[in-house]
Amino acid sequence: MKLTLNRTEEEKAGMFKKSTVYHLDVNLEVMPEEMALIKKHKWDDLPFCEGMFLASRVIDFNVGNVVGKAQRFSFKSVNELAAVEQQVIENSKKLKQQLEAAGGFTSGGPREIEL
Repeated sequence: MKLTLNRTEEEKAGMFKKSTVYHLDVNLEVMPEEMALIKKHKWDDLPFCEGMFLASRVIDFNVGNVVGKAQRFSFKSVNELAAVEQQVIENSKKLKQQLEAAGGFTSGGPREIEL
C-alpha cells in the first residue's frame, strides 16, 4: 500500500475579487491482494475523510471512493486542507494495519503462544 499526497494552490479571479483555491491530490494505491481483502471485509464502506470542500458543506468520502482512484480535493481554506490531509494520513495507516492483520488471519497455519 502506498499513499501519495500533493498540495497545490491557485488564484481564481472573480468579477469582484481574487480568491485562492487549495488542492490536495490523494493517491492511495493498493496491491490486488489488498483490494481483495478490502472488498471481502467490506472495508470499502468505512469512512475515510470528511471536510468542508468547495461545495460549502461537509462531504464524506469512504475508503471505496479513494482506494485505487487518484482524487483531487479542493478547499477554500488551507486550514480545511490540513484537517482533511491529517484524516487521510491517519485513516490510511489504520487501513494498512487492518490489511496486515487480515492477511495474517489464515496464513502460516497454527501458532503456538508461549505462556
